[in-house]
Amino acid sequence: MEIKTDYSLRALFTFYYSTRAPIYFFEYGTQNKTSMGEIPCPLERLEKEERERIQHQMKQKGRVHHVTDPFHRHFLAINTESFPSLPAGYICIGPFLYNELNNQDIQEAFQRQRESIYISRKVLTYYAQLPVVHSQQVLYYGQILLALLANDWETPIIDQTFDQFTFIPKKNEPSQEDTQFLSQAFQLEQKFLDKLHQGDPSAVDELSHAKYYPIPTYGKDNMVRSYKNRLISTVTLVARTAISAGVDETESLSTSYYYIHEIEQKEKLEDLMHMEKVMLHDYLSKIQQQEHQGHSPLMQSCLESIQANLHKPITIERISKELGVRSEHLSNLFKREIGLTLQQYIHRQKMKEVKKALLRQNDSILTVAEKFGYKSASHFSRIFKRYEGLSPSNYRKQNGI
Repeated sequence: MEIKTDYSLRALFTFYYSTRAPIYFFEYGTQNKTSMGEIPCPLERLEKEERERIQHQMKQKGRVHHVTDPFHRHFLAINTESFPSLPAGYICIGPFLYNELNNQDIQEAFQRQRESIYISRKVLTYYAQLPVVHSQQVLYYGQILLALLANDWETPIIDQTFDQFTFIPKKNEPSQEDTQFLSQAFQLEQKFLDKLHQGDPSAVDELSHAKYYPIPTYGKDNMVRSYKNRLISTVTLVARTAISAGVDETESLSTSYYYIHEIEQKEKLEDLMHMEKVMLHDYLSKIQQQEHQGHSPLMQSCLESIQANLHKPITIERISKELGVRSEHLSNLFKREIGLTLQQYIHRQKMKEVKKALLRQNDSILTVAEKFGYKSASHFSRIFKRYEGLSPSNYRKQNGI
């Protein structure tokens, strides 16, 4: 690696020996790759996939790119064009895994890419060596490295003991790119909370984006502890947003205390990720129930009846008979007050609860279908795809189940 000044070299070595995160520099001019802590890739296919995906991202605007590949790996790539001390190319931090993988997970990833390759002991050993690091922590690594590369060092590089080693950064104003990068977390958090306040189910997607941006991570390199701390903060924000959206204060706070207690009992990262989704869907339901306020007494009774019978087949005729009105009158009134047909509303409400049930790993899709009054798994899957845009099985895969 031909680096033009020693402080850039020092920054890379300081980063690696401080974090032990795999890192390498790829220079476009020579096509050379120099690495520190790299885990040798056992297959040319994996190395090619990594190179192509990162270089494709490098064509996009921006200095820092988070890259995920179809083989469960993710990387952070930093464009070096803005650093005069480095040749044109990119620095890659990684690869990492989101979660620990079993043999079946690895086999399925290759099959999805139509790679009929035998998953050898060498491949399994490679995956077992890859660090499990959440995207949020990887982006925080990026911020550390950017800070190191952008600063000057006043301590001589040779003959320094650890106790003597110090550096004094210049107080430079952050660049426009750095400011934009740092502000993303706050902007996405606000977008997430705004959608949550409105009871918008897409808030779940906003949260998944927001948590990938760097925030200070506490836990002494313990990823589970760090995720717990971040999740407790999320629960607090969500509970306060729910109160501002009209949810009873006592109910919202007691629910948050329950989830904080449950968070502390979990010791696996995947369990915490699962609980985060369950918690968010729980609060979304509470906020969405506030939409029922302000309707006519008949409509209020109708909405309450639907909510109480979500685990049964619900028909317009049955609700009309229960409320003592003609089905035509109820249908017209419902469309006028709610803006949906009665059947559309029933399916939408069921889907909110169905998605919570699908996040529970022990229930099969058929079991979930039967719990909500659907006669068959195929009928249930058609309805789910119509309202959610994907099949129940793909929804589970999307949420890591």
